[in-house]
Amino acid sequence: MFVLEVNNQTQTKVDKKWLEGVVQICRKVLKIHKSQAISLAFVTPLVIKKINLAYRGKNEVTDVLSFEEDGSESLGEIIICLARAKQRAKVAGWPLKNEVAKLLIHGYLHLMGYDHEKSVSVAYKMESLEKRILNKFVSMKYKSAIGCGIDARFGKR
Repeated sequence: MFVLEVNNQTQTKVDKKWLEGVVQICRKVLKIHKSQAISLAFVTPLVIKKINLAYRGKNEVTDVLSFEEDGSESLGEIIICLARAKQRAKVAGWPLKNEVAKLLIHGYLHLMGYDHEKSVSVAYKMESLEKRILNKFVSMKYKSAIGCGIDARFGKR
């Protein structure tokens, strides 16, 4: 069981049930059965730039940040910049849903203790897990949560 709290500070509509489906796939691949609470925020470029500067000393817009919470019921928080996700999806030539899933998976792995900045071997392991989970996500056919037409759920309000 897990709880996903979604805080959408953008003008883009997001589908909580679909996002929960992505996290469920992460949990399944990683064989996680314990209860978890996760906070997920969708923010503007200005907001993520301020957070990135405050916590990482980088005065730039990034696509995803994650913050582990020690000693609390919450696993932590994942912050995604949807404007950056849209740009990256366009460059990659794939739907926004795939980019959001990729960023959510990346952030979730950080919350689980993976950090690609620690070493090349950890980066390789993390990237391998990301690909495995993303491939599982793409191949699964959850019509109610991840099926065809999901892009419409990430449209303008």
